[in-house]
Amino acid sequence: MKMIVMLLALLILGFLYYQQLGKQPLLSEQTEAALEATQGAGPKVPTRPEEIADFEKEMNTLMQEEADKRAKALKEAQEQ
Repeated sequence: MKMIVMLLALLILGFLYYQQLGKQPLLSEQTEAALEATQGAGPKVPTRPEEIADFEKEMNTLMQEEADKRAKALKEAQEQ
């Protein structure tokens, strides 16, 4: 009797495990959309020391552009 209960428990656990492996992650579509939206948004991270100066300039430019966008959006929101 104990052996039958043990086999049933293992069968149930195996079934639950199989179901979990078969499911797609819930956030996969959202994650992919977010990744696609952010691709190319920022400068490429430097891999060599001589690229650091260019990276710094690109980051500063990006930060200024984003700050300008936020300021513009805030101004438009306040005018409404």
